[in-house]
Amino acid sequence: MRIIIFGQPGSGKGTQSKKLEDHFSIIHLSMGDILRQAVRSDDSVGLTAKKYMNEGLLVPDPLVIKMLVNILGQGSEHKNGFILDGYPRTIAQANYLDKNSDDLGGAIDVVVYLHIEDNVLLDRLSGRLISESTGEEYHIKYKPPKVAGRCDIDGSKLIQRDDDKPEMVLNRLKVFRAQSEPLIDYYNNKGILKKIDATGEIQEVTNRLISSLSK
Repeated sequence: MRIIIFGQPGSGKGTQSKKLEDHFSIIHLSMGDILRQAVRSDDSVGLTAKKYMNEGLLVPDPLVIKMLVNILGQGSEHKNGFILDGYPRTIAQANYLDKNSDDLGGAIDVVVYLHIEDNVLLDRLSGRLISESTGEEYHIKYKPPKVAGRCDIDGSKLIQRDDDKPEMVLNRLKVFRAQSEPLIDYYNNKGILKKIDATGEIQEVTNRLISSLSK
């Protein structure tokens, strides 16, 4: 199964992708994680991406497409299916994926749209914390660490991403509406879009997802 998981910033794409990865035994590919790893490596791709990410803007299509080709164009582990999280974010990226599906692991079977209201997103993101070393996510209110400010896995420091600060979240939502929201109609017209209510407890949303995808 080849799945795209799509939604506003903070809708739970990463969390739910990991749940689906375990349930369906297919690989989870997070474009956000891949971009952040490139930024940490300080290579030319990362440095270019960093300036856009720090302003809450989408990384330009050519750069993201290049990274996608590097990932899906190699390794047979992707041929059996994948969960694509954070790509596509524009119509141009979706078109590229469609036109080159034979070289990128096959045509997409289903696109999951995680829908959530803006006020819930702001609450989620403004309280989110990330481990510097493991990438594990926590939340001050909904998933606090056992020791304040420290990762449960290895004790590493927890930080708030710059793009999770309230002013940046509002900008990210504005960018989403302008550049990514058209994908809803794009995939709905193809007949492969499933809209899922992303409010509620994590497992509640997971149950909705699995039920929908298993039909």
